[in-house]
Amino acid sequence: MGNCVYCGKKAGLFKSVHPECEEKHSQGIAKIKKLPLLYSIDEPFAQTIEASKQIAADCFIDELARLRALIDGIGMLAEKYLDDGVITVDGEKTMSALVTSINYDFSAINEKIKKGVALRNLAEGTMPNIKLDRCPIDLEENERIIYVFSGVAFYRTARAGQYEEKNSGFLRGAKRDYQGPSIFKGYPVAGNALEPIDVGKLFVTDKNIYFYSEAMNEKISLNEIMATTNYNDGIGIQKDEKAAKYTVFKMLFHPEDGWFVCNIVLYLLEAIKGAQINVPNDIAKEPLQTAAEEKEDAGMKPEEIRGKHFEYGKKIVEHYALRNKNPTHLYLAIQFCYDQIKIAKYALPELMKGTKMPRMKDSDKFMKELLDFQSGKTKEEPSSYEEGEFDCIKMSHPPTHAGYTQLCIIRAQEERWEEVLSLATQAKTEGWTGDWDKRIEKARKKLGA
Repeated sequence: MGNCVYCGKKAGLFKSVHPECEEKHSQGIAKIKKLPLLYSIDEPFAQTIEASKQIAADCFIDELARLRALIDGIGMLAEKYLDDGVITVDGEKTMSALVTSINYDFSAINEKIKKGVALRNLAEGTMPNIKLDRCPIDLEENERIIYVFSGVAFYRTARAGQYEEKNSGFLRGAKRDYQGPSIFKGYPVAGNALEPIDVGKLFVTDKNIYFYSEAMNEKISLNEIMATTNYNDGIGIQKDEKAAKYTVFKMLFHPEDGWFVCNIVLYLLEAIKGAQINVPNDIAKEPLQTAAEEKEDAGMKPEEIRGKHFEYGKKIVEHYALRNKNPTHLYLAIQFCYDQIKIAKYALPELMKGTKMPRMKDSDKFMKELLDFQSGKTKEEPSSYEEGEFDCIKMSHPPTHAGYTQLCIIRAQEERWEEVLSLATQAKTEGWTGDWDKRIEKARKKLGA
C-alpha cells in the first residue's frame, strides 16, 4: 500500500498519488504563476510572496516548487511587458521591484529589460549613453555609445552591388517604424556570397557603427548608410557609395539580438536621416526650397520648365522600375517625384499653353527626297520635318502628373496616409488629371477622418 506524494496519506495498492491531490497541486502551481501578473506597483511584493506561501500550503506545494512557480510567473510578466521588445516606464518599475524581491539570478530578464529601456528611450528621442572604463575605439567629440555587442562576426560580399532587398529595414527616402521581434523569425544570416572577415565587438553610437577586434577596426558613419537588411541574428548594411560592398554583422554569441541591433540602428538612422529627406513645403514642416530657389524656379523660361517636367517624369519611371534591384533606385525615384512636384505649379500652365512641335513634311515631298537620297542623287539623308517650321500642339485637358501619382502610390504602400492626403489634395487643387478624389477618400478613411 503506497502513500500519496502530495498529502502523505494512503493512496491504494501500487499507487503513489491521489488524482484529486495531483489536480489540486497542478492548480496551485498555476495560481502561483499568475500572482506576478496580478501584481500592482502600489503594494509591496512581500504580499504576493505571502499569498504564494498560502497557496503552497493549501495545495501540497513544497518550497522549491513554490519558488520555481513564482519565478516562472515573473518571467511570464516580463514576456508580457516585452512582447514587442519595448518596455514602458511602469513596466520597468514593476519588473525592477519584482526581480529585487527574490534571491535569484534574473540576469537574463534584466538584460531584456535593459534593451527594452534603450529602445524606449530612442523612440522618445532620448539617446542612451553607455560609459566604458576602457573604450578600445576612438570616439568623436560628444559621441555617445548606445550599445555594445560581443561575439559579432563581420562579413562582406565579394563585390559591390550585392545588397539583399528581402526583409529590408531602413531605406533612405522611405519611412520605417519600429519592427517587433516576430518580424525577424526565420530569416538568418546566410549565403555563399558572404566572405567572413573577423569576429569581435560591435559598438553602435549616435554617429557611427564600429567593428573592433584585435586585428582590425572598421568604422561606418550613419550618414553613409543607404539601407539595411533585417536578419533574426544580425544586420546587413549597404553604404551610399557606388563601389561599397554589402556588409553583414552576425550575432554569434547572442543570435536572439538580431531584432535589437536592427531596431537600434533603425531608430538612429530615422532620427538622423529624417530631416534630410526633401519634401514639398505644402507637405512637410521643412520647406523644400529656399526663397531664392523659389524665385529662380518662378523665373524659368517656358521651355526650361517643360524640359525639366518631362526629364523628371522620365527619371521617375526609370528608377522606380529598377527599385527591386537596388534600394538606391527607390530613393532616387522619390527624389525625382519631389523635384517634379516642386515645379508642378509652374509646369501645368505652360503645358496647357501648348507645346511647339516641328512641322511634319508633306508625305509626297518626303518620299521624293528619300528616293533621291537612296538613288544617290542627293548626299544628305532627308528629315521628316520642315526645317525652321513649327506647329503648336495644345492639350484638350490637363495631363497626369508622374510625381504626384507615383509618390502617392509609394506613401500608400508605407501607410503614410497624411502625406497621401496632402499630395492628392495638392495635385487636385493645382488641376492635374488623376484619381485624386479616390486617393483622398481612402486616405481619410485610413486616418479615421
